[in-house]
Amino acid sequence: MKRSIAIAASIVIMSFASYAQAATNSSTASVNQSVGGANNASVAQENANFTNASIDQAGSVNQAEIEQTGNGNSGNLTQVGNLNTADIEQAGNNNTAGVNQIGNRNVADVDQIGNNNAASVSQKGNGNNAEVNQKGNGNSADVAQTGNGNNAEVDQFGNANSADVAQTGNRNTADVDQAGNGNTAEIDQKGSRNFAEAEQNGNGNTAEIEQSGSGNSADLVQNGDNNVGDIEQIGTGNSADLSQNGNGNNGDIDQTGSFNAAGMAQSGNGNNSEIEQTGSRNVANVRQASSYNRANVEQIGNFNTASVSQSGGNNNVANIEQK
Repeated sequence: MKRSIAIAASIVIMSFASYAQAATNSSTASVNQSVGGANNASVAQENANFTNASIDQAGSVNQAEIEQTGNGNSGNLTQVGNLNTADIEQAGNNNTAGVNQIGNRNVADVDQIGNNNAASVSQKGNGNNAEVNQKGNGNSADVAQTGNGNNAEVDQFGNANSADVAQTGNRNTADVDQAGNGNTAEIDQKGSRNFAEAEQNGNGNTAEIEQSGSGNSADLVQNGDNNVGDIEQIGTGNSADLSQNGNGNNGDIDQTGSFNAAGMAQSGNGNNSEIEQTGSRNVANVRQASSYNRANVEQIGNFNTASVSQSGGNNNVANIEQK
């Protein structure tokens, strides 16, 4: 075992760095602390070969930790600012994790178990929180937050899943939860106080949510295989709820304006629904059961209400258009 302690003083403020490597070969670990003080950095690599860990801290009272078990793993952590906290834990082989924090009081936590997983967290601003949990093989997660008080969480269990979360603004919340194989989720929020959640259980599902404005809420849930869900909201105070159960369903909600509400629920296989509302305070609901049904709702203007319900049959088509 090798262990070294480096203590650097800045006036009366002290920083602490530690390295621990047990039964480890051909691995590297480095800690660089500068500019400020009272920083704490820890690297632990055990039963690891050809692994790499690096921590760079510039500022004061930052906390950083990297723990790696396995072969060929890489963890990189950079903190610029004050009172930031970051943790990377990896168990398995050929995993990659990176955390970059610029600002104050940001928190990032990355946990990966399995092989060939990749995670990246970037935070620019103050008081942002990000958490990535991946168990399986070949999963990837990318979280980018710019602004203040944003929250993001990605949980992926299975193989070859992908999640991409980008938030620009203040006090936005994004949550991605995927269980299965080959699922893809993307959330892009610009504005303030937006909420987005994507949950997928099954294989080969695709979810995409994009919100620009303030106070928007989007909830997308898919259970089954090869479903596609897309929600896009531009404005303020819009609400969208998209739920699909079965295989090969396609749901699309597009709202431009303010305080619109759209709900879509599909159960069966091969169903297709579209809702498009342009204006303000419109309400649309679509419910389809069984298979290969199609529903289309388009409302342009204000204070419109539309409802479609098709149950117990196949190959039904419903269209509503109000302008």
